[in-house]
This record gives sequence, structure tokens and C-alpha cells, in this order.
Amino acid sequence: MTTSLRREDGSVLIVTIAVTGILSLLVGVAFAVARQAIRAAGATENVHGALAAAEAGLDDYIFRLNDIDEYWTYDHTSPGPDNNPAFVADATNVAIDDPAWTPVPGGGQFGEFVYSVDTSRLPTEGVISLTSTGRIRPPDGATEANNQYVQRTVRATVKQSSFLDFLYFTDFETLDPIAYSTVANQTWAAANCSVHRWVSERPAGCIDITWANDDRVNGPFHTNDRWRISGGPEWTGDVSGSAIDLNFYTGSGTPVFGGGPPFYQAPLEMPPSNAQLRVLADHRGSGEGCLYTGPTEIIMNANGTLRVDSPYTRESGTGCGTFSGAGNDPPQTVNLPSNGVIFVQAIPANATDPNHTVGCPFGNNGLGYPISLSGGTWVDDTPYSCRDGDAFVEGTLDGRLTIAAANDITITWHLLYDGTDDMLGLIANDFVQIYHPVDVSQSDAWEDMYAAPNHPTVEFRNPQINAAILSVNHSFLVPFWNQGDNNMGTITLNGAIAQIYRGPVGTFSGTSQVTGFDKDYNYDARLRYTNPPHFIDPVKASWRILQYAEQFD
Repeated sequence: MTTSLRREDGSVLIVTIAVTGILSLLVGVAFAVARQAIRAAGATENVHGALAAAEAGLDDYIFRLNDIDEYWTYDHTSPGPDNNPAFVADATNVAIDDPAWTPVPGGGQFGEFVYSVDTSRLPTEGVISLTSTGRIRPPDGATEANNQYVQRTVRATVKQSSFLDFLYFTDFETLDPIAYSTVANQTWAAANCSVHRWVSERPAGCIDITWANDDRVNGPFHTNDRWRISGGPEWTGDVSGSAIDLNFYTGSGTPVFGGGPPFYQAPLEMPPSNAQLRVLADHRGSGEGCLYTGPTEIIMNANGTLRVDSPYTRESGTGCGTFSGAGNDPPQTVNLPSNGVIFVQAIPANATDPNHTVGCPFGNNGLGYPISLSGGTWVDDTPYSCRDGDAFVEGTLDGRLTIAAANDITITWHLLYDGTDDMLGLIANDFVQIYHPVDVSQSDAWEDMYAAPNHPTVEFRNPQINAAILSVNHSFLVPFWNQGDNNMGTITLNGAIAQIYRGPVGTFSGTSQVTGFDKDYNYDARLRYTNPPHFIDPVKASWRILQYAEQFD
């Protein structure tokens, strides 16, 4: 019995030792797996932390852009009034001990970033390229010497808020005072109607323009005002207004908001003029564009050239044509200016200016040279002087171009693009308008149809317009929109419209067109990311990130 018990004791001991060994092995494996998991989790956390640090660099630069005017002029060579330490020449290649590495605010001792900026596209496209690199040091003893940083790089395209963020932008949803029928009415409207409805109701005599049943806005829309509706006008994109009480529209009917309900957005402020573009056009200063004087006709050719007729111009700049100012120069064929800017100025009053002219030696026939009319009593636009800086524009553009005028820009025929990368900007201090003279001697103003100046045998119906349009002080409209034929067709516009006042293009009864044009406006989505050359931005516009992507080696 005793022997048997001792043998069993030995067997139990062996089993116990074996089980203990297996358990010890399992515990070791568990510890090893746990340690690996902890390391993997830490590595993943560091990878995410490095990306967060890079994004913190983007946020840091955007904050400084919006805080300090013209901060885009600063970089690693000139770090600005805040002496920004994060600027480097190339954020993708920075030494590990470079003092530019900037700690992430509130991000602990390991998160840091640097960034580099490229403003080469800003003058022509309105965007800044920003590269930000973030890094983080693992918390397990890595040092600068053994280079155990986790590092990630992101690239972003940065752009200011722009009038061109919208297919349709208006400051006041009321008729331009200059478009009222008499001088007395114009004076009254100028004194009483330039007020936003959410601030104070406009007087009954102000002519508010209504978004009607057949109107459709195929793109983003913003107004600083409260707009009026009738029936079921449709907005297919984002719709925003600046009414602080969030009552964005008035009138009767049920609007259709396909892109979601209207939302508040701070007002956009127009600059006082487009004079900055004249500086870019004037070769006597630092400009590299083309400066023309007095009424100027510009026809865009599909081969990338321009046909320019500018009888009052004497000096326009290198490559902009040879003009004598004698009124008998043939039209000049020129290339697009190197910076993409044309400015048409009024005839200078200063007698020492090379483009000065006394009076109107080449006539003042109501529309002004080089546009002429014959037969009937033709009228168009507001009171006109041959000394004004007016541009008359048409044709097919091959390239990128901005045409600005000290006074009006008149679209005299279709504005088309030759390819998919072409882009046109039209910026007038006064009106951007579609050519529409009327013969007041006729009972039906369009009974004897007068077509466009260069197309006398073809009626200018269904105009096609590819352009980003900005009227700095007035409107985009059709002069005498309430007179003439009832079958002018539809304005098909691909681009954007920004203006101070709503500009009418026709009149309607119910769903029927009575005079002028119907409208089919569509947003050129490229304007979200790029602008026509040197297009003007709102006053105090904020900067934001348009595009963002990580860069991989």
C-alpha cells in the first residue's frame, strides 16, 4: 500500500511540473503578444499623430492668413510681422534638428510641424499651394540622433472666399437706380432703395425684382439681401443669404431648394472699383497687360489672338497693337497679354497723358465709335459719351483672359470657349450688358431688327455666354429689357454673375415671355478652384482650404 502511494505521488509531481511549465509558456506568449499589440497600437497612434500635426500646420497658416492682411506675401525668406517660425523652403525635406519645427499648440512635446508656401498661381488663378509636414516621436526612448520620428506630409490648395463661389451673387435684390425711367426717379431710388430688406423695408416705390415660376438657378447662390419669389422658382445648389433674422425670402409661392434649405452666410463686400486692374495693364508702370483708351471693340479669335479696334488709343503697351489715335487705324491683331489682363480706360483729362484727346473728334452717335447705327432713332444703355472707357466684346476665346472697363462692357455677340481649359472674366465698374438697341421710331421696336455690329444680317437671339461676370457698382442686364420683340429667346450662361443690384433681362406675363430674354444660368464648377486672371475678390474675404491630399514618397 505504501509503495503504491509513493508511485502515485511521483506521477502527480511530474504532471504538476508539466502543467506549470505549459502555463508559464502560455503566460510568456501572452505577455509577448500583449507587448507587440501595445507597440503596434503605439505605432498606429504615432502615425495618426503625425498626420494630425501636419493638419495642425495647415490650420496654423490659414489662421495667420485670415488674421493679417496680405499674409500671403510672407514665406521663409520674409516670415512676416509675427516672425512665423514654421516657414521653410521645402516642407518635404527638412533636417531633423531644423529649428523651424514648431510644436503643435496643446499637442504635447512630441507633435511638431513645418510648412512651405507657393504663391505662383495666386495672380492668375487666385490660389496658394501649401505643403505641411508633421512629425511625432514615439514615447519609447527615440531621440533626434537615432531618427525615430514618424513623419507625414499633406498638400493643400488654399483660396479666398470669392464672388465666383456662386453662380449668382447680388448685394441688393432691387433694380439699379440708374435703370429707373426718369432722372428724378433715378435720384429718388439712389437715395431710398439701396438698403437690405432685413435691415429696413424698402419704400413701395423701389422696384424689387422677383424670382418667378420658371426661373432656375443651376448652381450655388448667395445674396446679401432678402429675395422675393412668385410661384415655384428652383435653386439646385447651395442657397445662402445674409438676413440675420434667417427670413431669407418674401413673396408668395413655394420655392424649390434642391440643394437643401437656405442658410446664413456673412455678407460679401464689393471693392469700390476695378482700378487695380488698370495698374496691371499699364506698361508705363509695372503692368504687363494691355491698356486701351475710349470705346474699344475686342473680338476673340479661336487661334488665341484678339482683333482690337480702339480709335482713341495712342499708347497701349508692348505687344498690344500700334495705334496713332487718329481714328483711322485698321483693327489690330494681337496675342493675349502675358498676364491675361486688358483694361479699357476713359479718355484721360490730363493733357500731358499720351492718350489724351480733346472732345469727340470721331463722333458720338449714341453708342460711340467703333459701334455705329444707321436708320431709325436708336437708343441703348444709359447716357453715353465717346470719352467713356467702354469695351464691346464677342468671339471665341483660346486661353485665359480678363477684360475690365472703367465704364461698361457690352456683349455684342456670343462668347464661346475654344477648349476645356479656357476662361474669361468680364469686370466693369458700371454695367455688363447684352447688346440690345431699340428703334423708338417703330411701334414694335424690333420690327426692323438691328443685329450686332459685326453680324448685320443675323438676329442676335439666344445668346450664349461663357464668362465670369462682375459689375462692381451696378448690374448685369439687358438694356431696354421691357421693349421690343417677344421672341428674343434664352440667355444661356455658363460661368458666374456678381453684381450690386439685380439686373433685369426681360419681362414676363405668367409663364410667357413678353420682352427681352428668358434665362438659363449654369455654374462653371471650375470657378471653385481657379479664377480668370487677376479676378477681383471681395473686401476682407476669408481664406479656406479647397483641396487636400496626403503626399506619399
